[in-house]
Amino acid sequence: MIFSANNHDPKYAPAEPEGFPEKMWLYHWFSENKGWTPRQVDELTLEEAQWFPILKDAQGDAGRQLSPPDDD
Repeated sequence: MIFSANNHDPKYAPAEPEGFPEKMWLYHWFSENKGWTPRQVDELTLEEAQWFPILKDAQGDAGRQLSPPDDD
């Protein structure tokens, strides 16, 4: 997931440990960013879930655009 989110080629991502749950990275992201439990995440559709990181990035971009320029 990290490789995909950062535009890295997933074929270079390290392998997950055997038995690693498929949704664990999704659960981790929502736990870290929203404080949600895996059960709360399971209530989202995949389409809804995929927009959260995009919205977070867009908010950061907007904040940088509204910030005063650095005096270099």
